[in-house]
Amino acid sequence: MDGALYGQYPPADLFPVSFGRVTAMMEAQWTRPLELGVPVILDDGFWTRASRDALRAKAAGLGCPSPCTR
Repeated sequence: MDGALYGQYPPADLFPVSFGRVTAMMEAQWTRPLELGVPVILDDGFWTRASRDALRAKAAGLGCPSPCTR
């Protein structure tokens, strides 16, 4: 599967666009189970408080109970 989306060595200057597309694809995958009431575990690093807060807000908007947004 190496390079399945953007080839083996995609140009570095396209990274922001490619990263955004992959992130959007991933979000479509993890949000659907939450909408259906199925627990989801995300392992994305979440290095910044802002990224954690944004994820909590997104999960809360999908009806995720507070224990899953800690």
